[in-house]
Amino acid sequence: MLGVAATPAPFFGAGALRPTKPAFWVVAAAYLIVYLVLNTITTSHQFSKSGITLWSPDNGLSLLLIIDSFLFIPVVIIGDVIADLFIHHVQNHIIIITGCETALALGYFVVAIVLRDIFKFSFREIKFDNILALLATLPAAAAFTMTLYCGILYLSGAIPINLVSVAAYQFWLGDTVGMLVVIPAAIAIFDVINFARWRTVIPLKDYVAFSFLIISLCVFSFASASSVENHHLFYLLFLPIIWIGIKYGYVGAALALLATQIFVITALTYYEVNDSQFGVFQILMFILSAAGLLLGVAMTEREQAERTVRDQHAELARVGARAAAGAMAATVAHEISQPLSAMSAFVHSARLILDAGQMTPSIAEARAALAEAEAQGQRTRAIIQRVRDFVAGGKLAIESLDLMQLVQKISRLSGEEARDRGVALRIESVGDVPHVRADRIAIEQALNNLIRNAIESASERKDSLAGVVVRLSRSGDRVVLDVDDNGAGVAPEVAGTLFETFETTKPDGMGLGLPLALQIARRHSGNLTWRALEPQGVRFSIDLPIQGPE
Repeated sequence: MLGVAATPAPFFGAGALRPTKPAFWVVAAAYLIVYLVLNTITTSHQFSKSGITLWSPDNGLSLLLIIDSFLFIPVVIIGDVIADLFIHHVQNHIIIITGCETALALGYFVVAIVLRDIFKFSFREIKFDNILALLATLPAAAAFTMTLYCGILYLSGAIPINLVSVAAYQFWLGDTVGMLVVIPAAIAIFDVINFARWRTVIPLKDYVAFSFLIISLCVFSFASASSVENHHLFYLLFLPIIWIGIKYGYVGAALALLATQIFVITALTYYEVNDSQFGVFQILMFILSAAGLLLGVAMTEREQAERTVRDQHAELARVGARAAAGAMAATVAHEISQPLSAMSAFVHSARLILDAGQMTPSIAEARAALAEAEAQGQRTRAIIQRVRDFVAGGKLAIESLDLMQLVQKISRLSGEEARDRGVALRIESVGDVPHVRADRIAIEQALNNLIRNAIESASERKDSLAGVVVRLSRSGDRVVLDVDDNGAGVAPEVAGTLFETFETTKPDGMGLGLPLALQIARRHSGNLTWRALEPQGVRFSIDLPIQGPE
């Protein structure tokens, strides 16, 4: 799934573009090119050389442009007039054409105000409210602009009274479906560009699945349009669209609906269906688009909510770790300051006594002072041991634990971080892995540390092959949990102290993750080990007794 993770820089620059900025003319030129291309491929099923067609995706671009800035209205009018004169070959007088297109652009301006100022619509955000605003507004917007456009054509005598209803219906249907398909697709494209989604590493199986679904959309579109008897096959299009919406969220659904509309239009044009049948397909396309977009945006918002929870969970874990380390440091410093001061004083006294002379009483006094220093040293060691036991936690809460379920949970929480870092995270299970008796929270904490370390290590690769594999297997009366990464591995200078507290090579690390994971494993009568992988990488393995700790 794809969604919004941060606030990007606006696609058109900061604030509304103005004619004084070069970017304004770049956007205007790009719009005119795309607009005229779309008009060229939508000339079929034109109503009486009026420029009205049963599919008008170009008008969706016009509305988006005006939403961004009303200063683009003249550009929209120019594009409309050029398309009517040189592409649709409208037979009306130039004054009538210009009047119709000016009224149409002003109608879009009113719609843009309603969307932007009343519904707070923004094409730079993927939100459920935005899609609801489109679904609620676009049919009414098309009816409003239809009234203006067809009214001028009728008043000017361009269309007779008996054809006004037909022209109005085709205008409304073409505009509604065109805008409902093009505007969400444009929002999806902006999202991909703003957040550089193409940099995300997508597994090969997803490419294969998505390609298969697009092919299915093409086949179903042509099959349903091949004859009147096959119209019911259109409903098969709901299956891949629903699957794409669930799997890839709003961006996938919007782009798939655009592809579907292109396939349907191509099929209808190829089979030369009449206007009546064409209109039926467009109504079905409206229903399909509404269902697909609502499902896609719902899945995206759900993913955003889960991401927020994961980020908060990670932040709380970081804050908690720092707080625990700070509390431990403060406690240790407070508790051992007195015995260390006493030890220093006794050692200093012993040195002064020994420096004063070699008399037997002096040696005896020095020995007594050193003995006191040794006692204070033992006291310091006991204090540190007590603080360590306190930080390590109390009694384990042993229960029957499904490690695969736990691995899937941790992998799901870490999945977004892995994708952001370009790391493919995979889970494997070797054979039948039984439940183990263990403390759920403790094992979850240890596994979370290992997976996060593996993701960080693998993400340092410069190619697109970074990967982490979490594997479960059984070895006799124990279950082994391996976490493999194909990063740079463990540096030789830290290999010997890898599990020592506060030993770390990370700039922002505290050196607590691996020692804590080792302690958790040993408290469960297990162990944590590591070994280098070939050609590169490292494997950390936790083995746990199935029957629980002794």
